[in-house]
Amino acid sequence: MIKEVRPGTHEYERVIELGNANSVTLGFLPYEAIEQAAVDGRVLAFVDDGEVKGYALFGKRVRTGDISLTHLCVDRDQRGQGIAGLAIANGGRVERLVAQTGEALALGAMHPKQTSVAVTALRCAPGPLAYSAARQMVHHLRAIVGQSGPVSVVVDDQTRPPVDQALRDEGFRPEGSAWNAIVRTGVLGPRDPLPQELEHVGWERLNAHLVRDYERYAWPSKVFSGQVASYMVPIKHEYARVILGYDEPQGRLIELNPRAAASRDNAYYRSPRTLEAPARIIWWVSGGGPVGGMRAMSWLDEVETGHPSRLYRKYRHYGVLDELQVRAAASQMGGGSPKATVMLFSQTEVFSEPVPISRARQLCDSMSRTGFFQTTQAIDEHAVRRFYEEGMS
Repeated sequence: MIKEVRPGTHEYERVIELGNANSVTLGFLPYEAIEQAAVDGRVLAFVDDGEVKGYALFGKRVRTGDISLTHLCVDRDQRGQGIAGLAIANGGRVERLVAQTGEALALGAMHPKQTSVAVTALRCAPGPLAYSAARQMVHHLRAIVGQSGPVSVVVDDQTRPPVDQALRDEGFRPEGSAWNAIVRTGVLGPRDPLPQELEHVGWERLNAHLVRDYERYAWPSKVFSGQVASYMVPIKHEYARVILGYDEPQGRLIELNPRAAASRDNAYYRSPRTLEAPARIIWWVSGGGPVGGMRAMSWLDEVETGHPSRLYRKYRHYGVLDELQVRAAASQMGGGSPKATVMLFSQTEVFSEPVPISRARQLCDSMSRTGFFQTTQAIDEHAVRRFYEEGMS
């Protein structure tokens, strides 16, 4: 059962014990603050057979009266039984990101309000995957919210790095002590009214930076102005499954590249070339059989050309190629040292259905050229929109 915890009780002492045992992931909270929360009735415990198995400590904003979740802790031996959800209740939802080993990587708790969804707890475990886990959790929560249609998402929690950076990189904007973003659907083109966030710019002055930032803030909505540089990039299916996020298992590569598989930012290497960034990417998956074809869309955020070994060392955690493969992608120009180009991309969306080569040539005339799919090619953004709408339909 759920029980309110007061100072001086057996349950209160057990709450302190649990907090101390999990202080690394919970973060610091002075004993005086815990005691005051208990005095105010803001500590709820899940008690089973007389023992405290977990607790939730809530905060309350003086100005608005809004409730936020400060601590959420479950006894290590009792996890996976829904205790956290019971402790939060009130129509809320608790989501966990767990590694294959069973280790908890991130946690998010949210509940609906009148015109928005409030995320009252957003935590990640320390370690090399902390930032990636936080970003994956933020995106996961938005994907859940998006199933019910457009809505505002407010993260009302005492976040710290790397969660702050994860929120910023997922398009959330700081407003006071909270982080705000929206979930908005729809695909817009020059004949449509611009969303209010872009009205002051106008279709004629839209650039790639503004469009990319808006799409991060208002995911998964899309704005195709026809003026953003766009590329078709071929990729082998075994690599695509890891860095584009396929559902099909590719165990060996994922085991070898866990950080790339977990990341929301990835890297792919090509022979030296000049590319604009930001730009859109449409991914052509070669040799994938029924899951091949035009398979996903991403934002190209940055391009860097240099010695392949240096690029590999700098971005090795974001890609799936080993150093020899990166060197193989390089070219020697004029007898000088070898050079390769790394493409850093994010915001990847895998299509619901791949677009096969026959249909791709109908949607984009230039793709009928011999050898078109063998290397990176510039394409019109209007064609990208057609692929996106076809693949997501």
